Amino acid sequence: MAKEKWVEAQDKANGMLGTLSDRDLLMLMCGIYWGEGSKNEFNLINGDPYLIKIFIEGLYSLGIKREEITL
Repeated sequence: MAKEKWVEAQDKANGMLGTLSDRDLLMLMCGIYWGEGSKNEFNLINGDPYLIKIFIEGLYSLGIKREEITL
């Protein structure tokens, strides 16, 4: 039961991410960085691939090119 609820929540969240405006995506990125970023450098310290994907997509929407991002 709990696993089914988790999968359902992930599907719902993934559907919502595709409908975010640029402003909303920027606010989400700020929240991710604030909660998961290192305060000494501009980087993330969380290894969750979904979180990193959202953050990188946000960087692209801001006009940052792939070659400017180090992974």
